Amino acid sequence: MTMPILVIGDFHVPDRSREIPLPILNSVNKTARYEAVACTGDLTKVKVIEPQLNLWSDNVYCVLGNMDYDSRNTKFFPRTQVFTMNGVIDDAPSLDIGIMHGHQIHPRGDFDELAKFALKMNVNLLITGHTHALSVHLHEVHLSDGGMHEVLLVNPGSATGAWSFVASMKPSFIILHHRQVNGGVDIEFECHEFGETGEKIWNEIFTVSPGNICQRG
Repeated sequence: MTMPILVIGDFHVPDRSREIPLPILNSVNKTARYEAVACTGDLTKVKVIEPQLNLWSDNVYCVLGNMDYDSRNTKFFPRTQVFTMNGVIDDAPSLDIGIMHGHQIHPRGDFDELAKFALKMNVNLLITGHTHALSVHLHEVHLSDGGMHEVLLVNPGSATGAWSFVASMKPSFIILHHRQVNGGVDIEFECHEFGETGEKIWNEIFTVSPGNICQRG
């Protein structure tokens, strides 16, 4: 098993949240270091949040959120990013991961539109934010030639439980585990969400093989 990837974003510090909640920090920090951090943007104040991202990993892939257009920020991230997971070898499929904030999609969080964007980015897995609601969804896209294409759409929600029009209002993040199996790759999404009763953790597992994505649990 390779090092996990932290999927997190929509901090909105300090405008909608004063800081990252301590329970989130404690839970994320149970893993000493991550292979990478995939951040969906809306840090809001980059100089406050970016140092924390760099503590979690040397490989930080962060995109610009719609609330990051701010005169206080002197650093602006790209609108989209693509990276390939390490540890994928031999005849296993290439697992390219795309990241975008999600404000480019209308209606907000629409799976069809997100999947079409993933096809344009040529990625198997698209990570987005903006809705502030955690979700892991396997979506089928109907192609113009009559074929089908499957895309994993992943949203870690908001790390601070910040408000939005469709927000869960529950702080959340995802840890992505991956390992090679029989010519494919198992991807396990370890979902963390904090509510009134504390931390809820559940797993969703998919196997990616050439031309196919299968949900296992």
